[in-house]
Amino acid sequence: MTIPADVSVGLPDTPAVGNPRPIALRAVADVETDAPNSVLGKVALILQAFTIDDDELTLSHLSRRSGVPKASVHRLAQELLELGFLERAGASYRLGMRLFEIGARVPRTRALRESLLPFMYALHSATKQTILLTVLQGSEIVFVERVNSHGQAPSRSKLGGHVPLHCSATGKVFMAFGPPELFDTAVRAGLTRLTPNSAASPVRLRAQIDRVRADGHAVEYEEVMQGFSSIAVPLYESSGALIAGLSVTGTLQRSDIPRFTRSLLLTKEMIETARAIT
Repeated sequence: MTIPADVSVGLPDTPAVGNPRPIALRAVADVETDAPNSVLGKVALILQAFTIDDDELTLSHLSRRSGVPKASVHRLAQELLELGFLERAGASYRLGMRLFEIGARVPRTRALRESLLPFMYALHSATKQTILLTVLQGSEIVFVERVNSHGQAPSRSKLGGHVPLHCSATGKVFMAFGPPELFDTAVRAGLTRLTPNSAASPVRLRAQIDRVRADGHAVEYEEVMQGFSSIAVPLYESSGALIAGLSVTGTLQRSDIPRFTRSLLLTKEMIETARAIT
């Protein structure tokens, strides 16, 4: 791959992050989302009732969203409070720090984030846009790291947020370069429109994926949120398996896309040269 000379992405000296180092990773596998009708299953439903935009929820909200009877939610919530998995917020509940501590230990995403953050900072310096790192989970992509722009990034791209494969640039990257069955997985999950621009038909989506495969990168215009666009590239581990997607996201004008694409492709080349993912 030849990168034009007018594009420059330098790795900043970021002691808090550290130097990139080779890591061994495996792709995040699909997970079973149907909780069983058991105490553990009910606990999972209660915790999953919190969305990326929820700071706190009342007992009634937790019961309604989870489908667990209010009396059971109240009893289980008391235990979750004692364990630190929930915290009180007045008459409401919020997720506890204990969950954050456990989540930060997940080895696959932790190693991926630590290795790629210096490259993400460099890409942010070159583009002044929000840089997002995503992994695959079922029929969605999950945001596992981000470097913010000065402007407001879409709320859906908060850490831990997720969007359907068919709408996002990184989702299209996974469908273009990942397992062939991902396309059918996305279609079976339902091609729900997040905006009027979202691909809502298999024919249109197939054409988009073919274009991504030909170009080597994906571009989406206002398919996740109106006013925002993204460019994404695939990232591979040394075995050749697709491990993550890296994107530039913001209030991008079409005239900006070529410049940001060159910066993103250069960053991808630097990651591959450094063997940051092994």
